[in-house]
Amino acid sequence: MSYRCLYKWQKLSNVPVQHMSCENTSSTTTDDAKLPVCFVIIPGNPGCIQFYEKFSTSLAEMTGIPVRGVSHTGHAKIPKNNPQDLQHPYLEDCGLEMQIKHKLEYLRQIVFNQSHRIILIGHSIGCYIILQILERLDEKELERVSKSVLLFPTIERMSTTPNGKRLTPLLSKARWALSFFAYTVSYLPENFLDHLLPFFVKTSDGSVKDAVKDNLCDVDVANSCTFMGLEEMHKVKHRDDDAIEKNLDKLIFYYGAKDDWCPQEYYYSVMEKFGSMNNSQIYLCERGMDHAFVLSQSEQAAQVVAGWSGGNKFS
Repeated sequence: MSYRCLYKWQKLSNVPVQHMSCENTSSTTTDDAKLPVCFVIIPGNPGCIQFYEKFSTSLAEMTGIPVRGVSHTGHAKIPKNNPQDLQHPYLEDCGLEMQIKHKLEYLRQIVFNQSHRIILIGHSIGCYIILQILERLDEKELERVSKSVLLFPTIERMSTTPNGKRLTPLLSKARWALSFFAYTVSYLPENFLDHLLPFFVKTSDGSVKDAVKDNLCDVDVANSCTFMGLEEMHKVKHRDDDAIEKNLDKLIFYYGAKDDWCPQEYYYSVMEKFGSMNNSQIYLCERGMDHAFVLSQSEQAAQVVAGWSGGNKFS
């Protein structure tokens, strides 16, 4: 079966949000028919869902389960001259708390109307958002969440990680420099940008290259990403052990063996706290995958998740 990703824009809380559907191109299912189950991706930061195109198509092809996903508010560039006259959201709509609220609305207004059950997949800060979502869903909604897969989870002490120590001062004092860089790059000829991109983004994935050029090279998108990043450093401090214990039977943790956003000690800490509990599923990567797996290891990440599907860990 062949799958492809389709992207749409919709207002949630009167704020434009981009979402994605990864569908079987040969499917005869009508739009009104509800899916039995689908994956739903909550991205990291930068949070343009286009970065997860290869991961989505690979996962759908491996499992036969359709994939949905949503960009973080402000992390995707709104097309010019769009028929809805959508405008880039204000910065206050792009903070961490608003991202959580918009994901809840996305599930309630779109995904739950399309699928009976869902399997949430979070990446990086998307894992933190998922834990918050699980705490805010009502009982009936929570029953429809079969599992939540947390890939390379940044759910605690972000500012004290190796990457956090490097980025927090920059985001605190010179966030403008990153936006200015995006502004400057946006005026470069596309041919020149194609030659420049490999120096900053190590990938051969065409969809990732397009996502960078189409989105991260926009000054408004860059500003929204760095604003959310600064909030992550300030707000993601203590691991929410109550939320984890309450939803442990729905959670699958997957930590990187070498990850400067969530060091191995964080894996061992979670294992010490929850590893002996019934139904705990906490894993350390043995494939050498990077935190930013979407750059070059989307198929490997899809294989990991698909393997859990085949092993009935989603039931």
